[in-house]
Amino acid sequence: MSAVLKYVREKVGEEQISEHCREEGCSVRIEAKLKPYILINRDRSVPRSPRQKSRCDYILLSKRRTASKSKQNLCWVVPIELKSGTLETEEAVKVVEQLQAGSEYIADKLPADIVADANVRFRPIAAHGGMLKRRVGNLLRKSRVRFRGKTHSIVLIKCGSRLTVKTLQAF
Repeated sequence: MSAVLKYVREKVGEEQISEHCREEGCSVRIEAKLKPYILINRDRSVPRSPRQKSRCDYILLSKRRTASKSKQNLCWVVPIELKSGTLETEEAVKVVEQLQAGSEYIADKLPADIVADANVRFRPIAAHGGMLKRRVGNLLRKSRVRFRGKTHSIVLIKCGSRLTVKTLQAF
């Protein structure tokens, strides 16, 4: 396991580390090619502070070598929100807030030198179980999550999907 993953694992605590990314009615399978990684289950964390309004379900942190000739080490930072069933507009707004909360949480847990590193890739994921109404899908696709001073679009996937390197790189 890389030094970054060990550092974050120690900082968040073993009680938050999970083997599987699943909530009631929704799951995401993580491709083996993303190893080594740690999966942080935010629902297992200490009780919320009064100023913490929301949190995402999981955060995937993967440190892997690229397939390119440069053999760079990429660090993927992926907040994940799982929603079973059909999303309504109010829930979609909450999903954006939860992913943003995950971004802020993990930015605070990463070592300072990795946060400024150009080899860090950020990709917020919203997994949903039902059909998305057009206005809800558009709202989520147009929404952005801020990480390290940049905004990133949300990737929508279906519950039960595999989270792959290709999924992360496609957007």
